[in-house]
Amino acid sequence: MIFTIAKATGWTEEYILWLPLRRTLQYLHAAWLSEGVATEWRSVSEEEAAEAHNLFNRLKYLTKHG
Repeated sequence: MIFTIAKATGWTEEYILWLPLRRTLQYLHAAWLSEGVATEWRSVSEEEAAEAHNLFNRLKYLTKHG
């Protein structure tokens, strides 16, 4: 992941590691698209979505948005 972003942007490893994870994943996705790598979101079951939602609710107080 770090190599792909560094190759696409010229940024250092240290700079990339300090980026928020959400933004890092967006840059990675963009780098893959620019290299012609097909990407897609996998479908999740209702159970998996509920599990993720419950986890988010338990952890959101740890963020500045909670």
